[in-house]
Amino acid sequence: MFSRAFFSNRFKCLRLAHSLSSSQCAYFLHFKSKGSIANLESGNFSPQVDNLAAISSLFAVSLDWLIGSTNTPYTADSMKSIEDYIWSTISLNMNPFMSEYLEHMCISNEYKQLDQRERYPLPVRANIVFLTSLLFTISEEMLSMLDKIKNIKNEVKRTLKNKELTIDELTPTHEELKTLIDAYDLSARKKGTASKTKKTALINEVLELFFERTEPIAYTQKITKSDDYLSVVELINHLMNDADTRILFDISKQPIKLREYGRVEQ
Repeated sequence: MFSRAFFSNRFKCLRLAHSLSSSQCAYFLHFKSKGSIANLESGNFSPQVDNLAAISSLFAVSLDWLIGSTNTPYTADSMKSIEDYIWSTISLNMNPFMSEYLEHMCISNEYKQLDQRERYPLPVRANIVFLTSLLFTISEEMLSMLDKIKNIKNEVKRTLKNKELTIDELTPTHEELKTLIDAYDLSARKKGTASKTKKTALINEVLELFFERTEPIAYTQKITKSDDYLSVVELINHLMNDADTRILFDISKQPIKLREYGRVEQ
C-alpha cells in the first residue's frame, strides 16, 4: 500500500545520501525542474508510476521500500532485476561516450557472474548501479549535443558556403565550438533571422555542457574532486575490485526519521 509520507521521506533520504542537490537530482531523473523534486519531498504531490520506476532504478532500491511497504531498501531479487535492466538498456543504446567509459571500466569476474556477485554487499551493488546510470545519462546528453552541433555545422556550410569549417564531431575543442557558434551567428544574420536568442541558447546548451559547470560536471566534481567523467569510472572500479571497499552512498547513515517514519524532518 502506497504511503505518500513514507515515500517523501525516503526519496529525500536517497537524495541526501547521494549528495545530490535538487537540481542535480532532477537532471539525472529526467524531471522537468528542481521544483518537481521539492513537491515530491514535501508530499505536495504523489509520484507517477514512471517516477517511482525511475527513482527505483537510479538508486537501486526496491519499490516496496520506496512506497513504505517494508523497511528493507535492498533485496537480492530487486537488485538483480535493476542490474539486468540497467545493463541491458546500456547494451541496447550504446553510444561512443559510454563505450569509452566501459573501455576504462575494470569489471571484475566476480561481478560478471551472478552467483559470485552475491559476495558484494547489496548497498555496494546499489552504488555501482547508481554511478553507472549517471555515466549513461551523461553519455546520452553528450550524444544529443553532438547531433545538434552536426546540424548547426551543416546549416552554416549551406548558408555561408564555408567548405573549410572543420570541427571534431566527437570531441570538439572549446575553440572549435566558439568558431562554430560565431559562424552560426553570421549565418543567421545573413538570412535575416533573429540570431541573439539562438546564439544565447546555443552557448548555454553546447558550450556549458562540454566546458562549464552544468549539473553533471558539478556533481562529478563534488563526488570525485575532478571534472573528468572518467573519475566516476575510477569510483566504480574501486567498488568492484576492492574487497574492503566502503559504501560511498549510505542511506543507513541518514537520520532514522527520514528512513523509517512518515513525516519529513526539517
